[in-house]
Amino acid sequence: MKVDIELLEYIYENAKMGSTAMDRLCELLNDKDNLIKKDITATQKGYDKFKKDSEKLLKKEKYHAEPQDKIAEMMSKMGIKKEVKKDNSDAAIAKMVIEGLNMGIVEMESKLKRYKDETDKKVFKIAKDFLKFQKEEVEKYKNYL
Repeated sequence: MKVDIELLEYIYENAKMGSTAMDRLCELLNDKDNLIKKDITATQKGYDKFKKDSEKLLKKEKYHAEPQDKIAEMMSKMGIKKEVKKDNSDAAIAKMVIEGLNMGIVEMESKLKRYKDETDKKVFKIAKDFLKFQKEEVEKYKNYL
């Protein structure tokens, strides 16, 4: 039970951070001609789905997900703004998104390996689906490099 909550909370936090980052990218690219914008929007929708799914399961377990760390969120937004200001090419944005996705992939693979025998099957499936989503997104963004 505790492992399920830890895994769901990680998915929730990671998906929320990813959604926030994609939202910020959309804002910064709004008046630009970047081809990557449609993929950023699709990635945000994917993150939103996992955020909602994990939050629903956390509520079912009577667990309330903690609000996102405001300082981390602000730092992320500032970092994204700085990077886009420096280079807003599709390749540079794709590289930044891939780096963020890869951090999530590494952590999720570690958690799945560590908890595979202890986790509820439904929770484990959502975690595996989230990992698959992140890996597919990396492949999509590689086309911009």
